[in-house]
Amino acid sequence: MKRIKLNAKLIFKLAELKDSIAVLQNNHDELVKRIKKVMSKKHLDEVKPSDSPQKLVLSNYDKSQVPWKDEWGKLAKKKYGKRWKKVMLSLQESNKVPCSSLCLERNEKFKPKKKAHNLKGRN
Repeated sequence: MKRIKLNAKLIFKLAELKDSIAVLQNNHDELVKRIKKVMSKKHLDEVKPSDSPQKLVLSNYDKSQVPWKDEWGKLAKKKYGKRWKKVMLSLQESNKVPCSSLCLERNEKFKPKKKAHNLKGRN
């Protein structure tokens, strides 16, 4: 793995990439929404242009909206009574897995360098 320098340039590059990804994701989501709308309106299940190696396939299906966390809570209350919260906390504690995240946040210590004014030709 290539070594990297943890500096302002690297952090700026990461921030730029995150912004670009967010813009691309928004563009993607909007385009998908528009495509689904058109395909649904035209009652199309597939769009497969002869000049494209890919095709679009629209699948419509019913999705379950069961709030499993709420359901588990109801079942746990029935089974464990007043101890259900202790049981839940015990299960959560005994089933932890290591993970990490990398976030970009505002750097309070950052002080922009003041640009030197060009004084040539001034008296």
